[in-house]
Order: sequence, then C-alpha cells, then structure tokens
Amino acid sequence: MEFSPSGNEVLCCSQVGVHIYSWPELKLLRTIESKFPNLHDLQFSPSGSQLAVAGGAPAETGGIELFSWPEGHSTALIEAHEDVAMQLCWVNNTSVISASLDYGIAELDVVSGIQLKYVVPLGPNAAWHRLVRGDLNARTSIHGPHAPPSSSNIPSSTSTTSNTPSSSE
Repeated sequence: MEFSPSGNEVLCCSQVGVHIYSWPELKLLRTIESKFPNLHDLQFSPSGSQLAVAGGAPAETGGIELFSWPEGHSTALIEAHEDVAMQLCWVNNTSVISASLDYGIAELDVVSGIQLKYVVPLGPNAAWHRLVRGDLNARTSIHGPHAPPSSSNIPSSTSTTSNTPSSSE
C-alpha cells in the first residue's frame, strides 16, 4: 500500500490492477489496469509524478510498469526479470531497483527503459521479501545473509548492509 503524494488517496495493488481509495473514507475511486497479470508492490517517485508498480507473469517475465500521476496512464513497461518482480524501490527520479522471484536485483533507468545493472546475490532459500528497502531520500539497503559487500555493483548512490533479518520480522 502507498499513500498518494497529496495524502488524499491510498493505493494498493492486486491481480485486478491498482486500486485507488479516498482517504480516510476508503471509498474506491478508480482502478488502473496493468499490463502485468500479477502485481505485488507499488511506490511513487520522489517527485510524486510517477507511480511504479512491480509485477509480472509467473515463471515468464517480471519488471516495473510506470504510470503518470495523477492521470494513471501507463507510460512504460520495463521487463527486467525472468520471473515476477516482488518489490521495488526508487533510487532517485530516474532510477528504480526491483527484486524478483528469479533471485535477481535489477537497477532500471525509467527514462530510457534500459536495465543498468543486474545482480543475483540470492539463492533459492533467500528471503527476497526482505531484500530491498528504501525511502524517499534515496537511501536503499540490501538486507539478508546474501547481501553483497559495499564494493558490489549495487549503485553507488545506495548503501549496503549485511544485516540478517531477525526472526521477529
């Protein structure tokens, strides 16, 4: 779930699309359809002008679909994975990191649609759902026992840590 930049709407995603509800009434205002059949995460760009949605088609493709905000028009579909993208995090207004069920992390340029970097620091037993966390100040952390060292090819604008998530998470 994500609040809109104005704070007047709350958004969530499902296999039906991106649902936009009024806040705090929670009245469904509209649903934006996605080109991906499965959606798992959404986040606004730091400027608030774009909405990125992580998703894909299981065991086929995954990536990020971008929508203009507040219009909700699909502006780009960037396929970067061989399985569904489960999480995303904006690095800045032109770059997004996505984590996928293919165990990979991709950095994507949302202006050109080009995949900038791709790493596979994970294995089949990794907790991908705890992998990428960030905030609007473009501080991003890679978490987990397989987190790459700071000298890895994760973008230099990010920091990396090797914190193993506690069992309480």
